[in-house]
Order: sequence, then C-alpha cells, then structure tokens
Amino acid sequence: MIGIRPHLILWGSLLLHLWSASIVVAGIPSEYILTDITGWSTSQLASLPHFDRYVPVAPAGTTGDFVPVAHNGQGLTAGNRTFSTTWVQGSGAYVKGASQTDISAWLWAGYSFSYSWSWTYYDGQDYHFQNGFVTHSPVQDMNSVGQAVGYATRPGSGSGAGSSLGYTDHAWILDTETGLKTDITPDATRAQANSINDHGDVAGYWSNSNGYHAFRRAADGTFTDFVVTNGTVVPSVINNHGHVAGMVTIYSVPRLYYPFFSESGSTMIALPLPSQNSPDTGSIADLNEHDVMVGEAHKSDAPQETSATRWTRTGGTWQAEDLNELLQDNLDFILDRCVAVNDAGYILATGHLDGGPDKTYNTHRLLLTPDVFAPPSACSLPAHDVGSTSVLVRAVVDAAGLSSGWRFDYGTATVSETSTAWVSATGTVPNVEEQTLTGLQPHTTYRIRVTATNTEGVAYGSNVTFTTLWDWPSWSMAHLGTTDPDGDHNTNGAPDLLDYATDSQPDLLPAWNEEHGSHMVFHHALEVDGVTLAVDVSSNLLSWVGGPLLQSTSVDPSNEVAIILDQTPESETREQIRITPAGTNQTDFLRLRAVLN
Repeated sequence: MIGIRPHLILWGSLLLHLWSASIVVAGIPSEYILTDITGWSTSQLASLPHFDRYVPVAPAGTTGDFVPVAHNGQGLTAGNRTFSTTWVQGSGAYVKGASQTDISAWLWAGYSFSYSWSWTYYDGQDYHFQNGFVTHSPVQDMNSVGQAVGYATRPGSGSGAGSSLGYTDHAWILDTETGLKTDITPDATRAQANSINDHGDVAGYWSNSNGYHAFRRAADGTFTDFVVTNGTVVPSVINNHGHVAGMVTIYSVPRLYYPFFSESGSTMIALPLPSQNSPDTGSIADLNEHDVMVGEAHKSDAPQETSATRWTRTGGTWQAEDLNELLQDNLDFILDRCVAVNDAGYILATGHLDGGPDKTYNTHRLLLTPDVFAPPSACSLPAHDVGSTSVLVRAVVDAAGLSSGWRFDYGTATVSETSTAWVSATGTVPNVEEQTLTGLQPHTTYRIRVTATNTEGVAYGSNVTFTTLWDWPSWSMAHLGTTDPDGDHNTNGAPDLLDYATDSQPDLLPAWNEEHGSHMVFHHALEVDGVTLAVDVSSNLLSWVGGPLLQSTSVDPSNEVAIILDQTPESETREQIRITPAGTNQTDFLRLRAVLN
C-alpha cells in the first residue's frame, strides 16, 4: 500500500495542491548509478550523454571569456561573454561552425553602450561627480531549431541618485539563421526570457510601473500570465508540451517559497518537497519532455545545505524525492544540486564528499545513469517549402538512449491515413529530422504529426496542419473553367496566367518619391505554384531586358536591371512589391510577365 499525505493551501487567489508519495512506474528510474566526472579530460566529457542545459566542452572558435549556457545538438552553442575589460558588462553570443557571433544589446547609434548615467552631488564641502554605463545582453536558453532567448538593455540615459539603476531591459528572441532579434516585451522596464522550446514558446517575466507579469508566451505572440495574490512567480523552464516550471514567492510572514508546475493556461500546481531533512523550499533547474524535473530542496534558514531533488508524476500525483536516496552506491558523495536532466533520464548533479573535514558544497560534478530509460520524445515542427504536390516536413526526435524509430503520419481527414517508412534513431541528442512528402493534392489541407517508438513506449508529436498551394491546372479549372494561360476570362486586359501569379491583381501602379525616383508597385501571389513572375525593363518599348524573377516561395535577388525596394504582406494570399530600374536612368519602362515553370 502506498501512503499519500495530501495538504491543501490557499494563497490569495491561487489554489495549490501539495502531495507526497513514493511510487515506482515503468519509464521512471528507481535507482541511479553514480559516476564522478570531476577532472575528466576533454575527450571524456565529449562522450557524456547530451544535455540541452549543460555544455561540457566549449566549442572551437570561442573567445576566452565565453561561458557556454546551452547547446542544441545541431552544432549550435549559446553562451555569454564577460567583457571584463570593456564598458559592456556582458553579452550573449552563439557559436556555429567554429565561428562566434555576439548578440549585442540595443545600442545608441554609433556607440558601443546602451545606457549612460551620471550623478553630481554636494556633500557640504565639495561637489562630486560619478558616471558610468550599463550595457548587457545575456542569453538564457536556446532550442533545437536555432532560436535563442535572453534580455538586453535599451538605449537611454539618467542622472541623479539611483540613476545607475534606471536602465531598461527587454526580453528578446533571436533567430540565429536569419539574425533577426525580436523585442517580445516592448512595454517593459525590466524583463527576462528564461527558456524557449522547439515550437518557439517562451517562459519568463516582465514588469513596469503598472505591474509584474510572469508569462508563458506562445510562438504566435499570445501571452498567458501566471498570477498570485501578494506574491510573484518566476517561470524558469518550458518543454515542448508547453509545460512550465519555476518558483512562487508569497510575501507572508514568514515568506513562503515553492516550486510550481503548470500544464496549461495560468493554472499552477505547487510541487511537494522531499521528506528527508524536512526542507521547506526548493528550486527547479531543468524539465525534460517526460515532465521529469530536477533541482534542489533546502530549509529557508540554511540555504547552503541543499539536497538534489527529482520530481515525477504518476497518474496526476506528483512525487518529490531526494536523489541521495535513489543511488545504488553513493561513492561517499552527497548530492547537493541537480544541473540538468535529459529525455533519456540521465541527470547531471553537483555534490561533495561525505564526512570530510571541509564541508564545502558543490565541489564535484556527478553523472547519474538511470536503471531504466524513457520512451522517446517527439515534437512536430511547422511544414517548410510547401508546394502544390510536395512539402518538407520536420520534427525533433530524441531516441532517449535506446534503439528507436520514427515516422510521419499524415492525411486530409485524419492524421493516420498515410505513414512514411520507419527511420531508426539512437543516442540522447534531440535531432531535427526532415522528409519531403510528394504526391499530394493541390490546394488541400493536410494534418501531420511525428511518431516515435522504442521498447519503453510511444511518443506522438502534436498535429500540424498545412495547405498545399494551387497549381495552374487546378486553379484555372476552379476559377475559369479552362486551362488556357493566354486567355482573358475576366476581361481585365491581362492574361489569365498573370491573374494567377498576382492573386487576380495584375495592375502595375507607378509611384515616385525623392529617395527612389520612379518605381512600380505590383502584387505577388503567395498561394500558387509552378509560375514565375518576370520583371522586364526597357528604355524604348522595343527591346526588353529581364529583371528579378519571383516565384510563390522565393524571390531572386535584385540584379543589374532592376532593384526590389521592399516586400510587404497584404494578406495571407499575396504580398506587395516595389521595384525600380537599376542605375540612375528613371525614364525606363517596366512590365510584368508570367511564365509557367
């Protein structure tokens, strides 16, 4: 029989359930083999299981002040620089292909700093002047598809007492493939993005003079706040299910501190604490795809005396266990804190030797190998390169340390109508897998997901939908009842094929401004396949020279004939493009021409 001690605590408007139990479940390790990896060589460290939030060896190409924070198993590592010899207090950076790229703060134009401050005061005898700079942009986390998150200072200045603390921080997401850095908390005075999953969902917090917001931010930019009365919430980790864990602080007397877990929305569950040593608080360091969390627990009046802790869930009931009690042999070590956990169930911890004369905590780095591995993890990603009859589908798959297999399931009515062949997977790295599907129907919505399996179980990614593009035969028959590209079915003076390529908006609109002189504006269809828009230029209307080519999924670069000034989305089906002749001759003529591929 299993003994469970339920407790119910009502803190303001937040209802938190605490449970304590000891349950053994398949897929959740009951024991761990301990290995002391302190002092391991570089080659030994490189052989460790993969942990997203622990980088055992800094990659080649880093500067001497680079401290790695996370890596994604796809050759990308994120970390921070200390910049100890400059005015910059710290900068995020990422390394790929032995090349390091700094992630700068938002800077004053032409300057290397964000925020400057000064203070002049009189002490009754002399005037004193103090000044300085605040500039930082630390990275906090990254995901498998190359997105990193962090926070950074915004340009500004201040003077007077306390002005050194008057700077503004905003949270950001950086796409390391494109270099685009997005400010996700534009109204903040302080903000911090702490974790990002492979979907692009973010957990963190921001605040200004109007209030404090602990949030789960969906990839589409939607925010959900975590709220407690007379307290604050700090979300620290998020997994691919969108589950969030972190810390709740209640400003009672004495203060209460509890780790929390949230599965969806703003609902939070207060996590239990181990029974050993009667801790009254703790913190979460990491969360894997199976909702196994690791961290530490301690007494509030002895914050240095921590115990490494694991949280698991069985049938909706949470258990907190002191990992020191789950070791086959502790090798005379006491585990102080957990650093990371991966999907296979390996845990990385710090600890100290038991019984030594110098009781210094966290002196050793320790690997915990589980006695049973977990099912694989699988995360469906948005489709890429969508055509009329083909698509590139992608997913993140982690074999979780066992021989595993994965495939894509897809269909129009249900997700299980068709499946690709099984592909084998091994190891502990969450790999980005992709396949091209062919033979699809034009202008049809499909549902797709990734499925992965091993001897411990099956994992399903979430369902992802995409709609294939029109091709000329299907579009022309649906809209015109004919497939003649040279006809003018709607009598607008343009060939039907040009209507197809411009979302039935073939007009060329002349425009003029001082910066670009004469230029043309036209529409470009985004949901069609198999047609190219050609922009031609002529000085005499007799001979024409080909300019940039535009297809539904790509635009060739500007060339020596014409320059694309900008592309602006107008709707889901088309964009607006401005183009001007190259060079200084503003008397040239432009025309649009549609060509079947």
